[in-house]
Amino acid sequence: MRKHHRCPKCDHHEILHVPEPRDTDFDRMALGGTRSVWTGGVNGGIEAFVCLGCGYTELYVVDPRGIDATKLTGARVLSAPRSDEPYR
Repeated sequence: MRKHHRCPKCDHHEILHVPEPRDTDFDRMALGGTRSVWTGGVNGGIEAFVCLGCGYTELYVVDPRGIDATKLTGARVLSAPRSDEPYR
């Protein structure tokens, strides 16, 4: 939905972009969110794309390299096999 502005579930063509979704405390939603001292922004901040037809929602992290996975309880990086390796 982020690139094509079309819902992959119902094929609707109106997508609502929410650049800074907020939680119930009005804080920006983030994965491992830490506020940058220099910019005031939130590292790991999330943006949302919502289908106005069926409500399907996709969440994306604005700067995925800014997330420190070691500080997220239970988080681990999963890697697919490299393309030059056999799939099995």
